Amino acid sequence: MKKILAVAAAAVVGLQSCSQGMSTKADHIPAQDTISYALGVMWAEGVHHAWSDVPFDTLDLKAAASAFAISKPHPGYMQNVQQQLDTIYADVLMDAFRTQFTNGKSKLKPEEAQMILQAKSMKKREADRAERMRTVGAKNETEGKAYLEENAKKEGVVVTESGLQYKIVKKGKGKVPTQDDKVKCLYKGTHLDGSVFDETSDGKPREFGVTGVIKGWTEALLMMPVGSKWQLAIPSEIAYGENGYGSIGPKETLLFDIELVEIVKK
Repeated sequence: MKKILAVAAAAVVGLQSCSQGMSTKADHIPAQDTISYALGVMWAEGVHHAWSDVPFDTLDLKAAASAFAISKPHPGYMQNVQQQLDTIYADVLMDAFRTQFTNGKSKLKPEEAQMILQAKSMKKREADRAERMRTVGAKNETEGKAYLEENAKKEGVVVTESGLQYKIVKKGKGKVPTQDDKVKCLYKGTHLDGSVFDETSDGKPREFGVTGVIKGWTEALLMMPVGSKWQLAIPSEIAYGENGYGSIGPKETLLFDIELVEIVKK
């Protein structure tokens, strides 16, 4: 039985893509039962596949199916698939399994069942990710606002109309870049907890266009003479916003130390 459960789980775990444009018989199944029924169909297909390698002399499918009449999916298996697919009804799953297993008149073909499970799995992953992003974003937004409110009170900190906060550590005496310029900078970017997410750790300045960076950086660069060193606190609205980027979370306020080394000659 353990082998059968493992094969059944393999029919669901790891589905990545969603086929589109196929019509199914899912409309003949109550909406709340569709996923459970599709899972039962795929489970039966998994068992069929596993048993095809076993050297039975004869195999009465209906007799074999009767062994499942009083059985139920393992709770651990149910918990696993429900995490991926939401609510699963064991009785519907088992009914579909027995029907498909005995080559009865199943309401779904295996390929239709797989399409339904793929679509649901993808939708569930997207919904879970969106919920995580909302939760993390709300936390980051609260912490960011609190930090910016306190930082704005510190000596030497200037707050612009966009919300950008900067403090001049060293005044440069060179030219100020324009939007059309490319520049070379040394920098270190950190989260509010002080952990570094990006920096020019090799001591070599990075080159990029003034408008090819986040809005908070562009705004600062357009005010910085070459040779300047500034500390920036950039609200998420002029950083990476609601989506974040890489290790930068949604609605995260970012801190930077920037040195404008030179304007690149064209």
